[in-house]
Order: sequence, then C-alpha cells, then structure tokens
Amino acid sequence: MLYQPKIKNDIIVSLEALLRPQTVTVPISEYLSQVENVTCLDSLVINECIKDIDLVGLNIPVSINIHPSSMFDNEFISNTIKKCQGKKIVLELVEYQHVDIDDTFLSNVNRLKQHGLKISVDDFGKDFARADLALSIGANEVKFDRSLVKDIENNYIKFKHLSFLCSKIKSLCTNNIVFEGVENKRQKELIELMVKDPILQGFYFFHPMKLADVTKLDQYSIESDSDEVDDSLPLGLDLDYQLYKFLVGNDISTINDSSVNNFIRGADKLGLVYNNDVNITLCNLRKIYFDDSSVVGNGVMSLFNSTEKLVVLRNEYGVVVYDNTAHQKVVGRTLVGIDPKELIEINDTYFNCIKQDQYLLQDDQRLFHKSKEIFDDVEFTTIREKIIYNGNPFVMTTISEVNASSLDVSRDELTKCYNRSYLNTKFGCCENKVIAFLDMNGFKAINDQYGHKFGDNCLVDFINLLNSSLRSSDVVIRYGGDEFVIIFDSTSVIDVNNRLNSINALTKRYFLEKNCLLSFSYGLSTVVEHNIESAIERADEEMYIQKRKRNSNLIDFI
Repeated sequence: MLYQPKIKNDIIVSLEALLRPQTVTVPISEYLSQVENVTCLDSLVINECIKDIDLVGLNIPVSINIHPSSMFDNEFISNTIKKCQGKKIVLELVEYQHVDIDDTFLSNVNRLKQHGLKISVDDFGKDFARADLALSIGANEVKFDRSLVKDIENNYIKFKHLSFLCSKIKSLCTNNIVFEGVENKRQKELIELMVKDPILQGFYFFHPMKLADVTKLDQYSIESDSDEVDDSLPLGLDLDYQLYKFLVGNDISTINDSSVNNFIRGADKLGLVYNNDVNITLCNLRKIYFDDSSVVGNGVMSLFNSTEKLVVLRNEYGVVVYDNTAHQKVVGRTLVGIDPKELIEINDTYFNCIKQDQYLLQDDQRLFHKSKEIFDDVEFTTIREKIIYNGNPFVMTTISEVNASSLDVSRDELTKCYNRSYLNTKFGCCENKVIAFLDMNGFKAINDQYGHKFGDNCLVDFINLLNSSLRSSDVVIRYGGDEFVIIFDSTSVIDVNNRLNSINALTKRYFLEKNCLLSFSYGLSTVVEHNIESAIERADEEMYIQKRKRNSNLIDFI
C-alpha cells in the first residue's frame, strides 16, 4: 500500500490509500478491471490500511477506494463498520463506474455515515461520469478527476469549466472538494484564484509513498475539516478572464501581490473588487467571480427579478452594476458594464439619470432621494438609495410608473403575458433578434366543444408550458385572442426554429393527455433597423404560409 498526501495551506490534511501490488506488471487500472471479486479485494485493502494506520499511530483521515458494487453487500458493510470504528476513514466511491443507486445502496451508505465513516466520490468528471452519485448519497467530499485540472493553465475554457463544476458541486452537494492531478505551480495558483484554501493532490506536491515516510515529511500535521458558508452571488463581467490572461501570459517570477492588485484596479469596471489591501481584493474576487450563490443570495436576487418595478444599481461613475429582469425587458437588454457615454449617445435623456445619481452622492446629509422624472415622455416615480460597498459609493434606484397606462407595458389579465402595448415602448433594443408569431391550431374547436372557460384554462396552461421552455430573457406577448408574439434573446433563426419545434411537440403531447388536439403554427423573422412592427408582419405572413400548408396536409406540423 502506498499513500498520497492531500494538501491544504501547505499542510498534509489527509491521505489517499493506493493499491500498488509489487508483483503486478500491468497498469493498475487494467489489473483492477480483471478482478472477479471486487468486494473481497476491497476488504483486503481496508485490512491492510488499518494495519498501516495502527502501526504508525496515524491521526489524520485516510481515503480508501472501494468499488460501488461493494455497497450492495450487507456483510461487507457490517464488517467495514466494525473494522473502522474509531478510525478517520473515508470511503471513496469511483464516480465513472456504473452503479444503480437503489434503496439498498442508499441504505448502506447511510449505515456507514451513521457509524462515523465519511463517503467521498472519486474521479468526478472522468469519461461519462454522472453527478447523480454525489448528489444522491450526500457525499461528504467530491474529488475532481485529474482530467478536469489538466491544461487549465493553457486553456481558459477548461479553467472556466472547472470553476463552473466547482460552484455547482458547492451549491448542490458539499464544500469539500479535492482537486486531483495538480502537476505544476501555475495550476495550483489558478485553482487558488477560484477557491480559498483548496485541498490539492498531485505530483507537484508528492508522489505516492510508504505511510512511514509520510509521517517524516515537514508538511505532516493534523488539520480539522471545516466547511465554509458561502453567501456570495456572482455579478460582473469578464474580470476573471482578463486576470487569467494576465497571470498565464506573464513570467510567473515577475508576478506579485502588487502587480496583481494594480491589474485588477485597472480592469475592475464595476468597482466591486479592487481594494488598497490586496487580500481584500482577492476576497472580493473570489466572492463575486468564483464562489457560488447562497440560498439567501439566490432568494434576494429572485425577489428583485420577480418584481415589476425596475431596479438598477450604478457605481459612482454611472456604470450599471446590476439591473433586474423588469429593467432589462423595458430597456431591451442588460446595461451592466456599458460605458455611460454610449448609453447617452443612444438616448440623451439617460444623462439626467446619471446627474440625479451625482446629486445624491455629493450630498453627505442624504441617504436616499425620491423624485418624479420624465423619460421618453413617460413619468416615473424614482427612489434612489446611497450604498457603500468595499469603501465605494453606489446608488440603487427603484423605478415605477406613475400611470400604468402611460407606460404601455401592462400585462394581459388572463395569461399574465405582456400585451401588445409593450411594443409601443421606445426603450427596446431588439436589433437582429428573432421574432416569432404564433397562432394556435385547434383552439376554436376547443372553445366550441368545451366552452370559453375551458378554452381560457387551455391558454393559461399553454403559456405556463411555453414559459417553462423559454429563457427569462425571452419576451412573450399576447398579441390578440390565441395569437402570440415572442421576442427571442437570440439572433439564430435555426436555434429558435429547433426550440419551437420541440415546444410544439411538447404542447401536442400535453393536450393529448387532456383529450384535446392543440398545437400552434408559427413564422419567424429578424428585426432589421429596429423596426419590430415590420418584423412581426413578416413573421405573421410566414405563419399563415405554414398554416395553409398544414391544412393542405403538405407538412405534418404537429
């Protein structure tokens, strides 16, 4: 048996036991694949590890790989509990090996955990590994396979993929993540960029060795495990990408705390990260760009995004740091990170918004201000509140229309979609976006057979189904009766066409279960020169061409 250390803050915090038979000449993976009784082998490995642990008096956790199929053997489970009683043993289940997670499997996992053993998922991300094993068993630890770490210093996409998986596992399963296969200093530092005090394992630190040799290392110590509570919420633009390019594009010997902090200062457009203290800067960076959202954070953002009031947060220079869904839909796009000068060029009345922010920021006696403002001939009630974050001032503005009818973005009473008056707003920025015009097939027959109340319920069901299949940035408008317009947050007609075909098939199946024949015909067009009305007319014409073909049985649309 050999043991490879896991490192946290340059201290050995745990070990992984690795079977390395001296008489075996083939690769260990090939040898293990030929073993007929894996449960017997798992028992032998556990026995050997416990002998080694007792021999040196080890007092830090040791991870032992076992095959998932052993979890179905009740005798193995009982014996393992007895052998490992009082030991700091972690059982690693290999993620990419196929296993059916049934009641017996889950019951035995719970038995082990109830008796003090911890469960880890090994080789996460290897080949066609699934996330459901880690999630189903409530893993105490997830080990990212070396394939996820390999080349992150040469490939930004792989780096972001690793960051994404890390945030998802932290959000859904556990904060205890081990990064396997770390082979150089640059990989180590890039991982430390996205995770504070990560647990690392790989040849950059140590090769597998005898347990007695581990105890002689200077880094050998005892470290208690601690899960950190994650309360951050990702915001911002591409500071992480710019910093990544800076770190991998320069001689590592020339990079220090000061150079990193100075770079962040120049690249931090939103003003959320930089601080004179580099440690605070890096803490802010991790919170905003690499850590995952907490339940509370997600709840607050969901609250902001569900309100029909417009919410926008700007820094002292007028750069938008956050705008909620209602604001984005009215404006037609997110304004986060855009130079205020560009926005003023598009609509010079935006200058007044910036000016009102400055009045509040320069008034030391006021924390908030309420006013009425005119924007594109529409009157709004606006409440501004001064906020200090990271030593910098921000203004959070909440906007609501004084007269709902004057804003013309009211909702349809039945479906809660926008009605066609939404198209009269002058805030929209829909250039090159795809427009779909939908007309229901079979709706009149449903009204005639079952009545208008039943028909109304069908429309509501259809809209709920439609919204569940679209992105939050797509806008659905009830154009009239059983006609709908969708403004897609996409410029790809092919993608939208594929999406609508899938939704149409889903619609047909859903209503067939209710003994109703209901689907829709649609036409597509693209907004040119900001002329939404013309795009809708073209989509309407395409829709009727398709409907005529359907009625003539030239195409089987549904």
